[in-house]
Amino acid sequence: MERIVEAKGKTTEEAIEIALNELGVSRDEVEIEVLSEPPGPEEARVKVIARDRSASEIKGFLENVFREMGIEATISLSGGEEALELDVEGNNLGILIGRRGRTLEALQYLLNIVASRIAGGRRRVILDVAGYRQRRKRELEALAKGSAGEAIAQGAPVALEPMSPFERRIVHMALSNWPDVETRSEGEGPDRRVVIIPKQES
Repeated sequence: MERIVEAKGKTTEEAIEIALNELGVSRDEVEIEVLSEPPGPEEARVKVIARDRSASEIKGFLENVFREMGIEATISLSGGEEALELDVEGNNLGILIGRRGRTLEALQYLLNIVASRIAGGRRRVILDVAGYRQRRKRELEALAKGSAGEAIAQGAPVALEPMSPFERRIVHMALSNWPDVETRSEGEGPDRRVVIIPKQES
């Protein structure tokens, strides 16, 4: 989440300017570490670190939300310019996940609104709490495959429970290479669900 450049120059100031130009940032957006400087036969060397300010602001917003909720948790950042991932760890974080992950989805939606204002809509935010998304992904993949087998055996469509767009996408992807079924989303709003349909044999 940070960019680091080492640069040399005849003077410390010249080395700093070279690094700033390479990073494309101003002096107030970086931390500067002088590695060596004249007098002496060697050129001045500096290390300049450009912090990801938008990521820090997004993390700070979430920390404020947790503070207001009285929740103690650790937030770690990862990802790049296009997508920022925030992973939350701590004790008793079920309140942040909610029933079927609905609170988690709402928090992520809110963070994306904040990110759009901070980063100008150029970055998507993915929020996870206590590894919920990976666990839910495994559960949904197993559900999708079991339901596909049921649809094939019965020769009739199988409708799954209503799901969020994130969850429906997992089901569609899990069955995308199954030759004997197709999937489609049906319903509106919170009632939208995946229907698994067996293909008719020709």
